[in-house]
Amino acid sequence: MNTEDKIKENDPLAAVFLEKFKDHFPSLNYEWAGEEPPHLAIHAIHPDVGPIDVWFDRDELTIGIGEYFHTHFSLYDYEDLPEEQQWQASSDEAVRFIDDFISERIILSIKYFGGEPRSASIFYEDDPEHCSTIVPAQKDSSKPDSKEIKEIFYKWSGLVNQGKN
Repeated sequence: MNTEDKIKENDPLAAVFLEKFKDHFPSLNYEWAGEEPPHLAIHAIHPDVGPIDVWFDRDELTIGIGEYFHTHFSLYDYEDLPEEQQWQASSDEAVRFIDDFISERIILSIKYFGGEPRSASIFYEDDPEHCSTIVPAQKDSSKPDSKEIKEIFYKWSGLVNQGKN
């Protein structure tokens, strides 16, 4: 039994997601990566952005963009629906998110303080208020001098601009 079949056999949410993913992206390059359990990795088209990774955790899908950003698509968001409809709704939302990033409707922002990444967020290009932010663990909680702050914006294809200082 191959990796994908094992995942689908043990995780109904993953099975629904993978069916929808493959229908929506029939020619997208991906592979199974990582240790047990493996995750789906969509090859990066720009090295600074990094791959799109999808991890399966029976009750949620976690989608990462590169090293610094991830978001969750949880069954709990649809807990008032029957179980099969929860799988469908979470999978639909996750596939739509991936499509929005690959179609370059979503911008990834990475803020660097003193040369170190301190936060990452995504926002829709046509709706900057629709935003999600991840703040990585801090080695140093001190506030940097404003001259040390740099924000860089990316789309799936690469750099959008050099950011703000």
